[in-house]
Amino acid sequence: MASLAEALRSLNILQPPLVRVEGRQYIQHSLAAGDDGDQDEEVFEEGGEETEDFILIAPNLHGVIVGRQGDTKRRIEAETRTVITVPRKGSTEQRIKVRGPPAGVESALARIELLVDDAVRKTLPSHFVCIPLHSDALAKGLDAFKAQAQALNAKGLTTDAFTPSSKLHLTIGVLRLLDAASLQAARAMLRAAVPSIMAELNAPSGLTATVAKLEYMNDDPSAVDVLYSHVAIDGQGDLLQAIADQLYARFVQAGLIDGERDGVKLHASIIRTRRRADGRVPFDARAILAGLGDYAFGACPLPCVQLCQMKGDEEGYYAVVESVPLAPARAR
Repeated sequence: MASLAEALRSLNILQPPLVRVEGRQYIQHSLAAGDDGDQDEEVFEEGGEETEDFILIAPNLHGVIVGRQGDTKRRIEAETRTVITVPRKGSTEQRIKVRGPPAGVESALARIELLVDDAVRKTLPSHFVCIPLHSDALAKGLDAFKAQAQALNAKGLTTDAFTPSSKLHLTIGVLRLLDAASLQAARAMLRAAVPSIMAELNAPSGLTATVAKLEYMNDDPSAVDVLYSHVAIDGQGDLLQAIADQLYARFVQAGLIDGERDGVKLHASIIRTRRRADGRVPFDARAILAGLGDYAFGACPLPCVQLCQMKGDEEGYYAVVESVPLAPARAR
C-alpha cells in the first residue's frame, strides 16, 4: 500500500516542504481538521512505511496525554515522529489514535500507557467491593466496645475514629473506576463472579460470620492508625477466605483492581483515625489491646457482596451501585 506521502506526490495536490531531523530528510504536511477540531501536523520519513494504531483511554484522562497547552502530546509526537489524535474535549470517545512509522507508533503507545498508568495510580479509589456486616447483635456489641474503649482514655483516640455500626463491612478490594464504561464492567463482573465462585466452592447460602478479637495494622501498638477485628464464618473453616480471594482474583484478572497483594485480609475496621497530609493521626492502643484484645463483637449474616462508592453519609451506609446475593447460581 502506498504511503500517505507517496499518495500526495502522485496526486500532485500539494508540494509539502522538506524538513531535516537529526540529519535525515522528512516530508512535512498538514492534515485537515479531525474529529477533535484541531489541525494535526504529521512528520513522516520520506518513502518510509506508515501505520496507525489506537489505545482506549477513559475520556477524563485524555488531559494527561495532551498536557498543559498540548505540551505533552507535542513532545511525544516529536520524539516518536508520530501524530496523535485525541478526541475533542467533552467527547465520550475513548480511542486515542497514533499514526506514523511502526516503531514510532509502538513507542508512542507505550509512553501514553505509562503516562496513564502513573496518573491512575495517583488517583484516589472511587469504589470498593465488600461484604456488609450488619445485625442488631453486632451493633450492640460495637456500642458496648466503644463505651469500654473510651473509658480507657487511650492517648490520641477521638470519638470520630470509631466506625459506625451502619458502615461496618469486610473489604474485598478497592477500585479506580474512571468512567461509565469501567463502572459497568465492574458491575457485570460482580454479577457474574459471585454465583460462579459460590458454585465452584460448593458454598451454601445463608452464611453467618462472627466478628471477634482485635489486631492493629502497624508494628507499634503505641502509635496505631487502624484497629481491626477478625471476620470468620462459623464452622466453615477457610470458606470465607476462599470466597474473598477468588473474587479478588477475578477483579484483578479483569484489570479492575490493581492486584498489589496476594489475597484478601479478612477484617473489619473498628477504629480508623482521621487523615492528614502526611498520613493518619495515630493513637496509643496498648490499653485497649490489653483490656479488650479478645473482645467478641457479635455475629451477623452475610447476605450479599456489594460494589459501593467510597463516599457515604456520616452515619449512613455507603452508596451501593451493585449488590449480588452471596449464594450459588440457581440451576436452570
